Amino acid sequence: EGPPALVMRYFGFENGVNRAQRPVRVLAQFENTGGTAGKLDQANIVVPDGLTITPVASTDGDKPLDFGDIGERRWDVTAAKPGAYDLILNWTGEPAKTVLTFLPALEIQKEAYVPEPHPVKSDLDVLMYYFPGWNNEAAWDCVRRVAPVRKPLLGYYDEAKTECVDWQIKWAAENGITAFLVDWYWIGGNQHLTHWFDAYRQAKYRKDLQVAIMWANHNPPNSHSRDDWRAVTKEWIDRYFNLDTYYRIDGKPAIFLWDPSNLRRDLGSSDAVREALAESQAMAKAAGYPGIEFVVVNTCETGGQAKTLLDEGYAGATNYHEWGQAPTLAEDPKNMQYRDVVSTIAKRWAERNDFCGALTYYPVIESGWDARPWHGSKSQVIYGRDIKGFEEICRQAKAFAQEKGRKAVVIGPANEWGEGSYIEPNTEYGFDMYEAVRHVFGQGDPTSWPVNIGPADVSLGPYDFPLTPPKTSWTFDSDFEGWSVMMDVSDLRCENGALVFSTVSTDPALRLGLRPLPAVMYPNLQFRMRIEGLTGPTTGQVFWSVGGTASSEATSMPFPIPADPEWHDYTLDLSKNARWRGRISSLRFDPCSQKGVKVQLDAFTLTSKN
Repeated sequence: EGPPALVMRYFGFENGVNRAQRPVRVLAQFENTGGTAGKLDQANIVVPDGLTITPVASTDGDKPLDFGDIGERRWDVTAAKPGAYDLILNWTGEPAKTVLTFLPALEIQKEAYVPEPHPVKSDLDVLMYYFPGWNNEAAWDCVRRVAPVRKPLLGYYDEAKTECVDWQIKWAAENGITAFLVDWYWIGGNQHLTHWFDAYRQAKYRKDLQVAIMWANHNPPNSHSRDDWRAVTKEWIDRYFNLDTYYRIDGKPAIFLWDPSNLRRDLGSSDAVREALAESQAMAKAAGYPGIEFVVVNTCETGGQAKTLLDEGYAGATNYHEWGQAPTLAEDPKNMQYRDVVSTIAKRWAERNDFCGALTYYPVIESGWDARPWHGSKSQVIYGRDIKGFEEICRQAKAFAQEKGRKAVVIGPANEWGEGSYIEPNTEYGFDMYEAVRHVFGQGDPTSWPVNIGPADVSLGPYDFPLTPPKTSWTFDSDFEGWSVMMDVSDLRCENGALVFSTVSTDPALRLGLRPLPAVMYPNLQFRMRIEGLTGPTTGQVFWSVGGTASSEATSMPFPIPADPEWHDYTLDLSKNARWRGRISSLRFDPCSQKGVKVQLDAFTLTSKN
């Protein structure tokens, strides 16, 4: 309710690595947080001497902004010389100021493809997590709308493109990064998000970056059997270990496992895990490998846990994140400070190393956390991340590894753009995070290291997905069409033009990211569903998120489900909930509240009233 309330969300460069003597784009982003529509009457930049400016036509024109709408204005700005320039933006609210730093121009010729990397060797193996979650345009909307400063240097890119992967290889290799530990998803024989590995196999410069699997096995209960474990091992051997660039520890292909307790739960006991890992070792040796080096990524918090892991057959341990004592030092654990991570992380490494005992511990360099693009204002946030602090953590990790005789360190995620863990070249930091890694771990004379360049420097790119109208209908005729498991669903597949899956708890859920669409235009939800195995009538529920905010019971609508196993057509008038408004950015679908049933979902559509 109430009048319009326009607020500025961002003012600065739209892209990273901006050089003098060429036009670069400046972006101003506004949001209406008020109850009624409001208009952005003016948005003009005042530039100092040395800059020239040209307005860019607005894609949304001068139309009023409804609640939750984002309005954007852009300008092309050219600097005659490198340096820092103050810009002032006059608009309907308080004037805004930003400082734009232009880098020196480069004399580089145009290229037809990604220039050949010139790798920089590192003192230790520098491993880094990589999240392959950016294979569709809708996935980027959370970043585009909530945190445009995180825009990657590649743009809002399709990481299934080999050319994008070759840029990633070039940048990693030239900044002392040895290998990507790529998040890998397998649930009961079903895989998803394998597109990055597929592109990597075709990459021209694959030899310059090693890779390893980080099996993200945060799956629902009973997702894996002993036969499934054998199938997983065979997949590793047949499809990954045979890569000449697969990362090895002491000659053995390395497998990083997210949560060993989930495997223990599914196989039934620690003894069963030990037998399964031993069988994997035998399978690898039969295939000509000296074995497998299993490294756990979480749940090594005590000496007792470490002993269990050793007995089961794991050789090493590390983490996905390491915040040190920052949560306890903060007045509110949801609002931490990066400086507290920097000052306490080494102590936490030492504690974990002591817990691990004979289990080799690899220290983790924290790359940040701010999940507001995914989870809204309820998110935990680490504030104050900067290059100096990140480089200091790198130096501490190097000293720790050398003191303990470790051959490798692990950097937190390179590209968790939605979670706020990222160091891949981007608008906010350019190459600074990567260059901090090179400063600490790189070998040789720094003057001999290659200059980091972006696609625009050689007249390549951009690699952004083309913007498309919001998708409002899903038929599942050939693939998942952006749907994925949120929790407690197994065996997700497309079958006979329907999305088919089983529930493994009383709270199963699927998720769907959307190009933000105006709720007022799509008030009705229609779908067909059939559920086999119900023990009586039950209830389903649809949740939604508005903009970058989190979904909740308040932004949801339940619906009754009969007990019979027939197909039923459902129509929900979502506009009956007053919170179906603004721009809807994601859906969560809970098909029922019973476990052990088979669900078939078809023809899921958001429609207008007419």
